[in-house]
Amino acid sequence: MVFNLWAVHISEGVLSAPWWAGGILLMIVLAGIGAWRIRDEEIPRIALLTALFFVASLVQLPVGPTHAHLLLNGLLGVLLGWRAALAIPIGVFLQTVLFQQGNLSTLGINSCLMTIPAIGASYLFAWLRRVPGIRRPWLRSALVGVSVAAWVLSLAASVAMLLTRDWSQSIFEVALHPAVLIAGLVLAFAAAWLERRMDHSHDLALGLIVGELAVLGAVALNCFVLLQGGAEDWTYPALLEVLLHLPIAVIEGVLLGFTVGFLARVRPDMLGPEPGLRSQEPAGTGQKASVANSVIAGLTLLTLLTFPAEAAAHRLEGEYKLLPGGKVRVESWFDITGDSAEGARVRATGPTGQVVADGKTDDKGLFTFAVEKAETLRVIISAGAGHRKEFTIKDSELTPILAKSASVSTPPAVADDAGRDAPPSERRSSIAAQDVLVGVGFILAVAAFVISLRNAQAIRKLRS
Repeated sequence: MVFNLWAVHISEGVLSAPWWAGGILLMIVLAGIGAWRIRDEEIPRIALLTALFFVASLVQLPVGPTHAHLLLNGLLGVLLGWRAALAIPIGVFLQTVLFQQGNLSTLGINSCLMTIPAIGASYLFAWLRRVPGIRRPWLRSALVGVSVAAWVLSLAASVAMLLTRDWSQSIFEVALHPAVLIAGLVLAFAAAWLERRMDHSHDLALGLIVGELAVLGAVALNCFVLLQGGAEDWTYPALLEVLLHLPIAVIEGVLLGFTVGFLARVRPDMLGPEPGLRSQEPAGTGQKASVANSVIAGLTLLTLLTFPAEAAAHRLEGEYKLLPGGKVRVESWFDITGDSAEGARVRATGPTGQVVADGKTDDKGLFTFAVEKAETLRVIISAGAGHRKEFTIKDSELTPILAKSASVSTPPAVADDAGRDAPPSERRSSIAAQDVLVGVGFILAVAAFVISLRNAQAIRKLRS
């Protein structure tokens, strides 16, 4: 069975109202702080990094029996600081609208899950760069060792919690078990020795630990929110998401490490010691911003060209067919490969909210239910905590099959067999290149509009 779990894409109905409402308020507060005293030359950089963040969600990486995509919240935090609180909500909004990753009601909480670790990553990176002796080889190797040790402990704790579902037992009895600690130390020393042999810049080690912790922080927050604010019991999916995103943490740590190392050579001022907002404009800002934007644009293009085959959204698709005997067959699948959404929940409600059908899809992604009267039905398909598909069946569509079933009696068993054996829907990917272009174009258009608006204000001030 192939299944799909995506962190930080919590869908509607997963969280209780106080949690998703609080997420919206917190997102507004963070975005307001991120927009404070923004300068014109910063806007192109924010737009390009937002586009990179949006495109990265289409880069699917196989992780065991499932797939996961890059988050890049650590990269945004290091290069944007508090401005990441502007870039991430826009990217999450486009992912929600274009690819149905999450829902508008959970836009706030999904944004906060990545924004908070991104801001933390910016401060951690700036603090590490100011540590005395950070350029010494032994300290650089120590950072690599700490990164590996943290990853090993996270792996042990995730597996233990997944098996026992006991937080205290998992952390204190399993994750801190002598065998686990010894294994972590051995791997940490091996990684530190290998890093010394490679003799990379200290900025690579900084990017490695910051990028890894940013991803671990995002999935840890995602797990905490699902466990504490979930309207249902999401313990198993939440813990499994943490486990399956551990390889993504390594990949993003390495990616951020090489990116930081490259920028440290070509434009070290982009990695300044102050990650937050700056009130003073340094000399040569325009030239630096131009170079920075060129580097970021190159990273965006490299992301698009490196993974052309894997660049596909992972939204949940679904269709319905009306069958003899007053039956409705719902079919659901994932858009990446057309794999059946096995075990997805299907819930059909009437005009007044009454539940007409509630069940789960089989191994072929099928669920069949009977209708007794012609009324408009709202059908919601949900898979995990982050996938949702919704459509409406009009009463005018149900009237003919109910009238026919009243005149011709069909045994229930025959109707169910017919529903399962009916020709499947054409599971062709509905993601087109224009979806990506629309998202990137929207980001650049918003940036251009903001710049033009600020220029108009500046011109009015000069005239007055």
